[in-house]
Amino acid sequence: MTGSKVFIDTAPTIYLVEQNPAYFEQVSTYLADAIRSNSALTTSVLTTAEVEIKPRKLGKKELTTKFEKTIQSLFEVYPITWDVAQISATLRAKYTSLRAIDSLQIACAIHHRCESFVTNDKRLKTIKEIPIILIRNL
Repeated sequence: MTGSKVFIDTAPTIYLVEQNPAYFEQVSTYLADAIRSNSALTTSVLTTAEVEIKPRKLGKKELTTKFEKTIQSLFEVYPITWDVAQISATLRAKYTSLRAIDSLQIACAIHHRCESFVTNDKRLKTIKEIPIILIRNL
């Protein structure tokens, strides 16, 4: 992992910020190891959009703020661009069960030449264009 670029999906970010009892230790250890090895942690603006749905619905402004600060301090956050959308369309054409948000996240990682995509969505293991790392397997 030394000096690599890894893309962190939405679920691991939620596990970290909310200190999920089942996955917090795996996520925090993985991220700490990545930082120690000078790996770049990345994500997309879609992660922010996804992680803030529940706190906004519940009126938990402090949790929204915690998500924003965590994402801004740990990750390089990429936009969703035309090129990313084109890669996403190709992925969805190939993997017909792939959801749009997942294909955009993966496309963003591919476009920015990330070496891996860290998630906990086992359905994404079918993707061959980028190594998928499942939190549950760490």
